[in-house]
Parts: sequence; C-alpha cells; structure tokens
Amino acid sequence: MSALGIGVVCKLLLLNMLQEIGNLKKLACLDISENRLEDLPEEIGGLASLTDLHLSQNVIESLPDGLGNLQKLTILKVDQNRLAMLNPNIGK
Repeated sequence: MSALGIGVVCKLLLLNMLQEIGNLKKLACLDISENRLEDLPEEIGGLASLTDLHLSQNVIESLPDGLGNLQKLTILKVDQNRLAMLNPNIGK
C-alpha cells in the first residue's frame, strides 16, 4: 500500500474513533494534533475527566459547543487551525 493510501486509512480510523470518543469517561489527555482534521464530533464534550486537549496543526474551523462542558479542561491548544474565534462557552 502506498504512503498516501496508508494516510487515508489512518485518517478514516481516527475519524471513526472520534465518533466513539465520548465513551472514554476517564481519558485525561488527548493529543490529535497534525491530523488535518476538519471538525470534531459533539461527543468530545462527554470526556468528563479531560484536562489536556491538543488540536494544533489541523484545519478545524469551529469547535463543538460541547467543549464548554469540560469542567476539568485546563489546557486547550488550537494553534495553526482555521479558527476565527472560540465559542463563548469554552472556559466558563
């Protein structure tokens, strides 16, 4: 399989994993930087124990509202994306 083919397969696997990520209630740190992700599923707001979220170097244009539910989140890295602004409920 070519490198391009492997990259596409890996991205598909990551996207499928993200759809189920809300079930990982004890996950504390998630680093999905440098994956050319365009968006995140709303389910990410179910990660009640998440303290660190690294999303740098993707192509994300907006963040799900559910991120505002993450009461333990202390580190949010979103540099080098396509975000124009952060949702006002993040960091409350």
